[in-house]
Amino acid sequence: MEYMELNNAKVKVSAMGIADFLVGVTTKIKEGYEMNYEDNDMYPIAYGGYFEVTLQKVQAEEEVKGSDEVQDKEVEVKRGRKSKAE
Repeated sequence: MEYMELNNAKVKVSAMGIADFLVGVTTKIKEGYEMNYEDNDMYPIAYGGYFEVTLQKVQAEEEVKGSDEVQDKEVEVKRGRKSKAE
């Protein structure tokens, strides 16, 4: 079994044999990773006895909420000409 750390909080799990593969995936899921079946690049694959999947780190609700607040602040930019007094 092999783990490969990727950028953007992703990890690739690969193994020869289904048992080793499932042990690796289970370990990473317990560490806070999840499968994404909607992304073709992250979909689990198998070639004969070789298995591979890319997992992504689960974002906590607080992190997601915090990023929404940052986006809201960016939208509140005043537009138009500055007054002569400034």
